[in-house]
Amino acid sequence: MSTGVESNVNQTVLKRFARGWVIGGLFFFAVILWLGFFFGSRFQEEEANRKATAMAMKLVETYYLTRAQWPASWSDFDQFTEEDRKKLISGRYLDWTGAMKELQQRVMIDFQFKPNEARIKDFKDFSAIKPFVATQGIQEAEEYHQLLDALRKVPTR
Repeated sequence: MSTGVESNVNQTVLKRFARGWVIGGLFFFAVILWLGFFFGSRFQEEEANRKATAMAMKLVETYYLTRAQWPASWSDFDQFTEEDRKKLISGRYLDWTGAMKELQQRVMIDFQFKPNEARIKDFKDFSAIKPFVATQGIQEAEEYHQLLDALRKVPTR
């Protein structure tokens, strides 16, 4: 009779052990899923900020190269021709209005910035165009360096 009791005890212990592993596994899976969602959404947000900042830098560079002056407001970009707008947003955004709306939500442009008063040659922390939320990798962007090169070369009015 003791073997039957022992067998029931062993089965109960085995069931509890298995149940603990299942619950632990589900908990572990939920934590991994949450971490993936949390860091994945943060990565997507940073990437969207980088993309918007690069686009804003390209807009300002194009504006500056064609007009030899810094834009005074967001509406200055509306002066681009339809063809220029398509080139500027190509591969980045679907339409001009949507692009401008997103840029205004994500990027701060200092419209009071005076390129001719700035010491462009030894720029380390150019901050006239930056995302509202701190984002890594902006200074490594091609658009960042192209804009600074344009500011160094073109005399402003």
